[in-house]
Amino acid sequence: MKLYELSTQYAQLVDILEAAQTGEEAQDAEIIKDTLDAIEGAIEEKADNIARIINELTSVELAISTELERLSKRAATIKKQKESLKGYLMAAMQTAGKEKFKTNLYSFTVKNNAPSVQILDESLIPAEFIRTKVETAPDKKAISELLKQQIPVAGCALVQTKSVSIR
Repeated sequence: MKLYELSTQYAQLVDILEAAQTGEEAQDAEIIKDTLDAIEGAIEEKADNIARIINELTSVELAISTELERLSKRAATIKKQKESLKGYLMAAMQTAGKEKFKTNLYSFTVKNNAPSVQILDESLIPAEFIRTKVETAPDKKAISELLKQQIPVAGCALVQTKSVSIR
């Protein structure tokens, strides 16, 4: 989608959406709805233009997700490189017998970290030191089956929602 393909009114809507994406302005659904309501034209024309905007937003969302994944992998690589360099430096300092020294830029010290527990064989740990995590959540599939059979379930209702399909 190119901005010149949209009328001025739809371009203004794109500007509002982009401002919300960058955090320049917080835009709530009511402002977007009001902007759309102010645009005159047949529902078919509005639907086409909204679909164009949705397609563009979908493309941007995918690009951002892909970039996030790429940056996450890069961050993990950088973290490994940093840990490797620190490990090398510690080994070099220990080999040289230097626990502490200063340069013009930095101070270096080999220090003891806080003690931490290393689990060697979890099956040998006494039961008193084992925590059990219990997670509870409604079984929506089972509830749905009962509600579809007209069997009431306290605190639940079967709702039918709608969405727009654009192809």
